[in-house]
Parts: sequence; C-alpha cells; structure tokens
Amino acid sequence: MTEHRTQPNISGKYFWPNKMGRMFLLALEDVMGKNGVSAVLNLANLRHLVNRYPPNNLDLGFSFEEMSRINQALEDMYGPRGGRGLAIRAGRAGFKYALKDFGSLLGMADLAFRLLPLGMKLKVGLNAMADTFNKFTDQRVTLEEETDHFVYIIDRCPVCWGRHTEEPSCHAAIGLLQETVHWISGGKMFQIEEVTCAAELSWDIFNGPVINGRVVALDESKLILDTDGFQLPVVVDGETQLLVRGVEQPSFTDLRVDDVVLVSGEFSEGVIHAQALAGRYTCTFIVGKRPVS
Repeated sequence: MTEHRTQPNISGKYFWPNKMGRMFLLALEDVMGKNGVSAVLNLANLRHLVNRYPPNNLDLGFSFEEMSRINQALEDMYGPRGGRGLAIRAGRAGFKYALKDFGSLLGMADLAFRLLPLGMKLKVGLNAMADTFNKFTDQRVTLEEETDHFVYIIDRCPVCWGRHTEEPSCHAAIGLLQETVHWISGGKMFQIEEVTCAAELSWDIFNGPVINGRVVALDESKLILDTDGFQLPVVVDGETQLLVRGVEQPSFTDLRVDDVVLVSGEFSEGVIHAQALAGRYTCTFIVGKRPVS
C-alpha cells in the first residue's frame, strides 16, 4: 500500500514549460475523458486548470508541484493500482504529443536515425529525450549505459515532487519511457523499471521536526538551505547521521548544490545544528536493451 504524505516546505520554484503541462493534460484526457481530468484537477486543488489548460508555449509556467499533485490525485481517486495504470497510460499517450511538438528536435523522424541498429537507436533516442528535458525544463536527466541496460536518471523529478511514498511512484515517467522505446523499436517491448524514487527518501533517521529544502551552497561543514524562499545555514558535524540514496557510507562531500534534502536538528540563532540529514532527490529507471517480446 502506498502512503501519501506531502513533505513540508518544498519550494515550488521548478517548472516545465506550459506546452509540456498542456501535453500531459491532453494525454490524460485521451485516457480518462475531459470530465475525468476535471475531477482529478478538482481533487488536486488545481481548479484554475479546469477547462483552462496551460497555453501552448515554452514559457516555464507549469510547476513541478502541479504535476505532482495531479499524479497523487490519480492514486487518491482510483487507488494505488488504478492510479498507477492511468498514469502509465497517460505517459504513453503523451509520447504522440511529444513527437509532434518536439520530434524535429529529437531527430527521431530523420531517415538516418531510422536506419541505425536497434541498440544505437535506443541510446540516441533516450539521449535526445534527456536533452530535450534538460533544454526546456528545470528537470535534469542523465543517461548511463551498462552492458545489458541503460540507466535513465531524473534529478528534480516533477512526477513525485514533494511526495513521500513507500514504493516508486513515477508511473507517468514509466509510461513515457515505455512508449518511447516501443516507437523507436518498431513495436517491441522492453523491461523498464523504476529502481529508486525520490519520494522514497528515508525519514527513518529523523527523531524530531524535519525541514525540507534545496541546497544552494555548501562548504566543508556547512550548507545553505533554501526553504520557502528563505536561506537557512545548516551546520553538520561528525555526529550527524547522513543518508544519501545510492551511496554506501556517505559523507558530507557526497551532497551537492541543487540536492533537495531533509534536515532535523536543533535551531538556534538562525542556524540549524543538524542531527540527521538525508539527500539526493533522484529517480532512477532501468531500461533493458533486449526486447522481451
């Protein structure tokens, strides 16, 4: 069972362009109809979007918080399994809009691309999609290649932004990846799995109140945390418990600017003396290289 709990003090400063927000809502409409989308938007407390989707431009106006609320509302309305299915289908439906509006930038419609071997097409196509997000959004995507799979990594994931769940929850991203490789391969299916999710960022090490924010600066023993527009110094010493997803025995140097972290500690004279610190707001997906069907 997925637990829905909103993390406090997530700064809503990151955005998709309006065009991408509009594309997602149109894709969701393809899956569940206009009335269904309106019901989801009302439940997500996004009534300003009901029958008024974002304009079709590249202005950064569709916030990560809005995207996350929509995805959480799907699960709240239809349950974890039903919401997951709808989000995956919406992600898949969204690919046709992405191909129409960004296809020339992706280069996927070029004859040279279509003639590449399958493995190279997957690599080029996934890299092109990552580059598109990096160019037009505040989302950051990197692609790594292993022997039998690709690793698609999203920093600042809008799908689960500000959420806390017990299992991976970026189902719309799964759907987009599924349809991307399905189209690239001419109809083949590949194993795609989210193996780490930012929404699973552990709360287990915290005993007291938690402050959540983005790292804007750090040195050897102190970081500056931006939370709700305020900058707050955080002092970290040798007794501080530290958890960085994907890093064994992490040290303070494993944190970086732009990480979103959870901090618990004593607050005095405008400074937090951290007792526990968790970091790295990153979602990781495995994309297999071999078709499964």
